[in-house]
Amino acid sequence: MEVKLRPRLFFFTALCLCLEPGANAEVVCCDASRLEMHPIFCGTCSLGKCCKDNRCKQCRPLPKCLEGEELCRSGTIDFRYICRPCPNGTFSDVKNGCCIPWENCKSHRLQTLQAGNRTHNAQCGPGPTPVVGQPGFTVASIFTVLTAAGIFVLLLMTFLLIVCTCTQKTVFRLVDDVESLEQPNPSEFHLLEDDAQSCQFPEEEDGGKVVA
Repeated sequence: MEVKLRPRLFFFTALCLCLEPGANAEVVCCDASRLEMHPIFCGTCSLGKCCKDNRCKQCRPLPKCLEGEELCRSGTIDFRYICRPCPNGTFSDVKNGCCIPWENCKSHRLQTLQAGNRTHNAQCGPGPTPVVGQPGFTVASIFTVLTAAGIFVLLLMTFLLIVCTCTQKTVFRLVDDVESLEQPNPSEFHLLEDDAQSCQFPEEEDGGKVVA
């Protein structure tokens, strides 16, 4: 019965076991191919297995990695083989394959038509052909137009507010003048009444009679 050691007893070396192009995928495992190290053969291990320890006296079955994963080894004395997801910026579109970097579109002076992921490479292509004679609207130009329109609307509303205020004051002033004309002064009204009572015909003042 195989005893499983705790993960904390191992140092994860992050060594990729990718297979070299053209090599026999069943009997060759590549140790840290990203560091440009030479392939390490799995000794006398059978197909789909690799060394269990650094002396390679026993073999261990290799897990089958899916697309978007790569085979890595953990441990310095007793080996463990695991499949880990491709790191950011790399992909693997085949089973039991290596994670390789995405295509750098900018280095080829191309635009990225589709971003890469763990299972697909980035897609590059030429950029859209610029239209001659038709300047494109940029964010700055659109912002300038919107700012000018907002200032115009603000000035228009201010002008209308001033006009409405002046008109309202004029109307109230006219109403006050009309009301003051319709209501006579009480002192003037009493003077008119006294004058009417003091007025007499000349005949009455002289003692004569009024001829009918």
